[in-house]
Amino acid sequence: MSFLITELTVHPVMFKIAPLTTKLKTKIITDRKGKTKVSPKLATHYFLKKEVYPFLTQTSAVKVEELTTVNKVRLKQHIGNINKYDLNKIMNRVKWVFICNVLTVY
Repeated sequence: MSFLITELTVHPVMFKIAPLTTKLKTKIITDRKGKTKVSPKLATHYFLKKEVYPFLTQTSAVKVEELTTVNKVRLKQHIGNINKYDLNKIMNRVKWVFICNVLTVY
């Protein structure tokens, strides 16, 4: 299993990570012009395409709902970086997850 390390550092030796999966759950969206687009079925997932990120063996989904904190010592190796555009999209989904959790708790 691969993990995506985000910019959210809690402590100098702790990182927030989100797991990646290659089991993509998709839905097809058609716009008014008839153009179709494949997108994640769950709003908490974000696709990283193999064509954009050569370090991935397959197109993968970032599972934002499973965000966790891990000690730097437990990380084995750095496999690659993602661009700022995709990182911003993932961070927006992280914010969305936390807002939904706050609204359902209270």
